[in-house]
Amino acid sequence: GNKLLLDFRNTSSLKACAVLVLYAHIDMFQRITGDKSIISFTPCANVRASRMFEECGLWKLVNFQSKQDKEHDNLSIVSSVAGASKDPKVNQESRATIKQILNFIKDKIYGGNITPLEAQNLYAAVTESISNVGLHAYSSEDQYEEFISLAGKRWWIFARLIEEQMFILVYDMGEGIPLTLVKRDVFSIIFQLFKPETDADKIKAAVQYGETRMKSDKHGKGLPDIKRFVIDNPKGELHIFSGMGRYS
Repeated sequence: GNKLLLDFRNTSSLKACAVLVLYAHIDMFQRITGDKSIISFTPCANVRASRMFEECGLWKLVNFQSKQDKEHDNLSIVSSVAGASKDPKVNQESRATIKQILNFIKDKIYGGNITPLEAQNLYAAVTESISNVGLHAYSSEDQYEEFISLAGKRWWIFARLIEEQMFILVYDMGEGIPLTLVKRDVFSIIFQLFKPETDADKIKAAVQYGETRMKSDKHGKGLPDIKRFVIDNPKGELHIFSGMGRYS
């Protein structure tokens, strides 16, 4: 069959979020076709940009033999399935991947010395990011039936340490918050409270409604758990891109 070559020879810089999306789509094409060589690409002329491919695991994904073989302060992109699977191997893989992410953050940010409260907040932030994928991203199971049969309710995570700050990127190929929010039974209440119109409004409303529930229920509710972990860091920032909207 036909194969695709992506030419990055004129690329001078790369954004981590774009690289994560590229990785996820190559991963999916490989799963759909069963062909690890369906997509390949050239190195970037810019050495720093080209190094990003190495650090995120893209070279390994497309079986490119990189000359670089040094340790770096990144967790190469990892992927697994949200929610319980009928296949015990899938569940085991998912737990192992989450543990790998948590251990990377503990070691790089906390030097292995993490308090019980910090560990609890970290666990809540990571697991709620993933559980949101399982609960909401692929909720239209008829629409995603083929996707789920091939890859499950899949997510991808890329973590980078830059100057003592941890950047964690989470991506899925689901419907997005603006679409899933309006399908929820409680949307009429959310609309009365926050009057969301644009995609950005709907993302913000989802976060605010979750915070309202967390205060009343006294336990974590997805997006607020993630936000709490971020604001505990004086330099922390949270950015959510979904549909045509962004919440920061």
